[in-house]
Amino acid sequence: MSCLVKVIQLTEPCGERLPIVCDSQTGIPHIEINQYIIRRRRGIVSFNTIKKETYVLCLFIDWLTQNKIQLNEIDIDLIGQKDIYGLWESLRMSIDDRTEKKVVSPEVHMYRWNVVKSFLKELFSRKLLKYSYKDTKFKNLIEKKNIIFSQLEGLNYSYRKSRKSGLDEKVVSAVVKYSRCDYERNPWIKRDRLRNELIIDFLVCFGLRAGELLKISLHDINL
Repeated sequence: MSCLVKVIQLTEPCGERLPIVCDSQTGIPHIEINQYIIRRRRGIVSFNTIKKETYVLCLFIDWLTQNKIQLNEIDIDLIGQKDIYGLWESLRMSIDDRTEKKVVSPEVHMYRWNVVKSFLKELFSRKLLKYSYKDTKFKNLIEKKNIIFSQLEGLNYSYRKSRKSGLDEKVVSAVVKYSRCDYERNPWIKRDRLRNELIIDFLVCFGLRAGELLKISLHDINL
């Protein structure tokens, strides 16, 4: 958790909850972050999701402070590839203990990255509303915005979620062995042994899923 800002929870009389980001010393609410949180909460986004995003945005505030950037004075003309890569790297650090530079999992890293991108897109879109579309500043801002977000998208990376490994061959052999009808240590009653032996043989030998096995009928078997 950031030491520069703190998150407090407001509860309305109707029971609606909302996280609010404030300065840890002065207690003054953070305008831009809270505006984003309120807009998100007005939709169908749950409180727990908003709360997670709020803590990610606290990390973003830490990065802004370290780089001496005021959020309400962000000028995207001053943001370059180095700054964006520095932000990307800072979001890889663990919230719990940043001093040891622990790196979070790729899934958490990309979640944080997408939250910050979503916030920046809204922030820059609101900045565009200050200018007329005929204004030169508006056109320059659009061009620079496209460059910035192409750099943001360029830092995305694909990752594979860890998949559960299959059963070990020794385990499979033991299951097949114990499922034999004539095995003395077979755990099932005699009435169900033949049926269970066939079920396990189909699962192991043909690699069927449980749902596929349940759909098999006698008409599907051609001996």
